[in-house]
Amino acid sequence: MHKNIFTTALVLLLIFSCDEQNRQLKLENIYTKNISTFIETCWNKKDLSPLNEIIDNDYSRIVNNVTIIENSNELEANMKVLFTGFPNLFVSIDKMVFKDNLVYFYWVFTGTNTGVFGEIPATGKKVIVKGFTIVHFNNEGQIFHENVYYNELDLLQQLGYTLLPPIVD
Repeated sequence: MHKNIFTTALVLLLIFSCDEQNRQLKLENIYTKNISTFIETCWNKKDLSPLNEIIDNDYSRIVNNVTIIENSNELEANMKVLFTGFPNLFVSIDKMVFKDNLVYFYWVFTGTNTGVFGEIPATGKKVIVKGFTIVHFNNEGQIFHENVYYNELDLLQQLGYTLLPPIVD
């Protein structure tokens, strides 16, 4: 009798474990597809048409611990600023890791500053910027939050800006 209960419990545990693994694999496939679309189509091809499908309306982005985007419309506007400043920008992913509803990845951004970048006039300089991003997904597999980290001073120095020491009295 005890052997039957143990066997039944073991079988149920394996079934639920397999279901959870299958669910996680399905989510990872959705996350991979949406990250790929976000990087390859939206960033690299500058085609923003898929954003409504892959980005949550309440999307937010924090860059170097500063909130810079608080909805999907601001994301599109921010991307267009980068596309204007770096018309040939290209983003590649070096390594990606999944954990629950999060994806962690290292990336490299390359481009030439041939257009106005926000308030910065074109410098004609090429840049290579490396960074790290944590992407949070909602229950539907849409991206709803990003934490982005990169060395902003390095970017500005590659554009030709310098850091002057403070004037001390």
